[in-house]
Amino acid sequence: VLRAFRRVLQGEHEIVTALDGSEALRIVLGGTRVDAIICDIGMPKLDGPAFFSELFELRPQLMPRVVFCTGGPPNEKTQRFLERLQAPLLFKPVAAVDLQRAIELVRSR
Repeated sequence: VLRAFRRVLQGEHEIVTALDGSEALRIVLGGTRVDAIICDIGMPKLDGPAFFSELFELRPQLMPRVVFCTGGPPNEKTQRFLERLQAPLLFKPVAAVDLQRAIELVRSR
């Protein structure tokens, strides 16, 4: 999925990838400037909702920049979380146009 997202976005955006939520949080907290964060709901070590909670505590100004993605229907707890946030949600496989549209949406916030 990371390679597919990179292929779609390279050339128009500078891409930084992380294999799990903990690594993504280290990147963001390390000072890397981000215009959008594509966050998988089901990441290892630190899942999407936990990543978002940490982000809320440490970099709340980045919360509107998060786009979630998932490979299947979210469970009830995750669905309530997403509804409360009103964050964009993409379902894998993600169409290139949908990915680009979601990034533009959060960049304009």
